[in-house]
Amino acid sequence: MKLFLLSLPFWFLSFSLHGQVVLNEFMALNNQSTGILDPAGEAADWVELYNTSGSTVQLGGWFMSDTLPVPNKWQIPVGVAIAANGFLIVWCDNQIDQEGLHANFRLKASGEDLLISNPNLAIIDQYTYGQQQQNTSMQRIPNGTGTFTTPGGHTFNAPNSPVSATDQNARFDVRVVQNNRLPHIVFEDVWQKAQVRIVTANGQIMAGQQIDQVIAGQPYELGGYFINGVYF
Repeated sequence: MKLFLLSLPFWFLSFSLHGQVVLNEFMALNNQSTGILDPAGEAADWVELYNTSGSTVQLGGWFMSDTLPVPNKWQIPVGVAIAANGFLIVWCDNQIDQEGLHANFRLKASGEDLLISNPNLAIIDQYTYGQQQQNTSMQRIPNGTGTFTTPGGHTFNAPNSPVSATDQNARFDVRVVQNNRLPHIVFEDVWQKAQVRIVTANGQIMAGQQIDQVIAGQPYELGGYFINGVYF
């Protein structure tokens, strides 16, 4: 079964600010079943930062927050750094005395702001998310530069990838066409089985279909009515 990342060609506005260090992935509704535990053995919510540059960035004195009006809610301790093209996990559980890097705020599963600022309180990256799914992270795809989406599961402390395939040598090419705003997917190659989903930028699943026998060149209707926006 293949999982494809699709981008429909609709108009959209983006308010994300990109810098050397970006918000790369986060999970706002984590429990024990994910296997992601902080050093205290607790299933805390978390944010993954990513350094898009080829040099180490010292983050001591930077800030993270879950509300735009208060960008300096939590200051990253002096001495914390993120390696070139590396990841850094911040546990968001309001338990700053525990081992590891813990912010003094929790992530709301119902949705809120998430931002990182430099010592001058200039916002380096920010994202406002909506209702979250349990044990499912929101990931920036492509890794470090793309728009946040919810492909399913998580890629904790590792690169985000838009494609999951059991056969890594398989070749595929897909395109999306629209007929009265009803999206159709057309495969340029033949697959035995495919699972297709279209989601909004905040992770809401708008349409989905499992195709048990894929025929190259045949359009498969995904259903739903789509207003202007960005979808994956």
